[in-house]
Amino acid sequence: MVTIHSKDLKLQPLAIPRGFNVIYNFFFEVLDQGRPIYFEDDPDYPFPYELYRSMLFQVLHEYYQLLVDLGWGPDGEPEGAFYITIIRADDKHWEHPLVKFSSRNKDEIVAKLNELMLAVSNGEIS
Repeated sequence: MVTIHSKDLKLQPLAIPRGFNVIYNFFFEVLDQGRPIYFEDDPDYPFPYELYRSMLFQVLHEYYQLLVDLGWGPDGEPEGAFYITIIRADDKHWEHPLVKFSSRNKDEIVAKLNELMLAVSNGEIS
């Protein structure tokens, strides 16, 4: 269990290479392996898994038109895992992912996310 004051939530540091635009970022440092998160400023908060959502982080590489997406699934479930998906920006239904990777380990997912964003930026994934 993690207890934190909501004002102390910090985004997970990432190495985002040039060429990417951040669409959204809710990937907080405190997220790890589905451990429940309670807020000190609201001790009766009934949703300790709310920060574990399917929409954590998403960036678009403008030149290569590739979308890198990070989420947690199933949404809000402690038994879930982080997952990374890379798709072409025109794949509106996410039917043809170029890369899929999942892990419950935050350090592993951060390393893989940084590695994949660099590979996209270098034109190694298309």
